[in-house]
Amino acid sequence: MPSSNSFGLSIHGDVLGASPVTLDQKQSLVAEIKRRCKGIVTSKRYTDAGTLYTKAIEVSTGEEEMKKELAILYSNRSLTRCMTNQNDLAVEDALAAIDNNPMYEKGFWRLGVAYAACQKYSDAIDAYERGLKVLPEGISDKTWHKEIAKCREKASNGTSSSASTTSYKPSSKKTTTTTKTSSSKNKPNHVVDNDADEKIFTSSDAVRGYKVVQGKKTSYFHHEQTEEEKLLIGNIAPKRLTVTSPTPIEKNTSNQASAWNKAGTWEDKDCTSSAKELLSNMLLLAKFDLPQGGVAKVTKITDFDGYANIVTVRSKLKHVYEFSFTVEWNILQNGLECIGSMKYPEVDGTCNDEDDMYEITDFRIKEKDDADLELLAHKFIRKDGLRCEIHKRILEWFQVWLSSPK
Repeated sequence: MPSSNSFGLSIHGDVLGASPVTLDQKQSLVAEIKRRCKGIVTSKRYTDAGTLYTKAIEVSTGEEEMKKELAILYSNRSLTRCMTNQNDLAVEDALAAIDNNPMYEKGFWRLGVAYAACQKYSDAIDAYERGLKVLPEGISDKTWHKEIAKCREKASNGTSSSASTTSYKPSSKKTTTTTKTSSSKNKPNHVVDNDADEKIFTSSDAVRGYKVVQGKKTSYFHHEQTEEEKLLIGNIAPKRLTVTSPTPIEKNTSNQASAWNKAGTWEDKDCTSSAKELLSNMLLLAKFDLPQGGVAKVTKITDFDGYANIVTVRSKLKHVYEFSFTVEWNILQNGLECIGSMKYPEVDGTCNDEDDMYEITDFRIKEKDDADLELLAHKFIRKDGLRCEIHKRILEWFQVWLSSPK
């Protein structure tokens, strides 16, 4: 895991040295820190991210309007501390997140992860079970129960200890973090593991499926594009550049750069428009053949929001994205039709294996010609089937976007 150093943090001296006074200034600074931390966590520089989150926590503390934001920041810093084996401090941060927002389910998730890292499995189970009680409707609880089962198994082996005396005590002192080697398996470089919108409800399970394509073993998510898909997505092959005589380039003096980054040490390129178009086109190709006959497929993508940036730090590129959208779908079987929709509130690169799909909310059935079709919709769209195909398309989209010309 890359370690922190003074040079690594020097490019963030503008935000670390900032002294915002008004609420608007504080909110602006915190938003800038969260944006930067997306790229920092992507590059696995967890200590640097923890230092920036500490600054954001100091700025937010005492502002009633920022209590929910403070819960997010404590939750995120808990993650960075777990990743650097500061597990006791990770527990404190998770408790602080819950203290600032008792309905914030990710605070309980962080608490469970931190307790488990401390081998306090009974307390971890209690944290996960408390989190399940505030889990928003429509969010899958599969991963929660999976972690509870793991903790129960480990607790039964006699390795669990109690942490019932642990409590959160706010401190006005600045926190100094030290770099340690993480024993946790880090996520792939494209994963965005950050802020309120992150989904860290995953575990580092190995991919459990392979297949053979053209005589070679490849991953479960390998997909050969059909001619129809190639026509819809378009030609993404790199193109040769024609070199002409150089012309002077006028320095960009626009105000697109962040107010907290006047030194120009942090650059990012907005790729939102092209990335959204590509993802939308690929989602429209998702379909699932029903075992009973008929087909379920995506018909339209609506309410598409979010961003996709390519961040450059010291000449290294990082792909950072976060989207939300609504998928409209239908089932056609024996001349009968069922129409509905479901929302993907946060697609940000944190679900990257076969079993851990992105959560969906607002699953709705708008029209149906037969009651049996509603049952099929819940089974093969809400839980499995088409939902799996959509997940594969998202993973495939990232690989295509990653390799497309910049």
